[in-house]
Amino acid sequence: MSALTGTKNIDATITIPAYLEGVPESIRREFVDVYLRNRGHRYDHKATIHFREEPSTEYLNALVALIADVSGERVTRSDRNVIVSADAVRALNV
Repeated sequence: MSALTGTKNIDATITIPAYLEGVPESIRREFVDVYLRNRGHRYDHKATIHFREEPSTEYLNALVALIADVSGERVTRSDRNVIVSADAVRALNV
């Protein structure tokens, strides 16, 4: 799934895997599912999924756009946090 390897580097360019642009929707959905299951955090009193990422603004924007596109629902971000709405979580069945 194009997982990151090697030492973390604050200056490294991290992008959404390019292959996701030309694959069937089922593959994009599977990528988002695995990503959220591995990176997401749920709170007992909320139906949303949150996660925090350190990469660039461009990466976060692309990630938010991908999850929103696949789910068809609202996904937002703050400085370094991504919030997947309860509607998006239900749509993705995560």
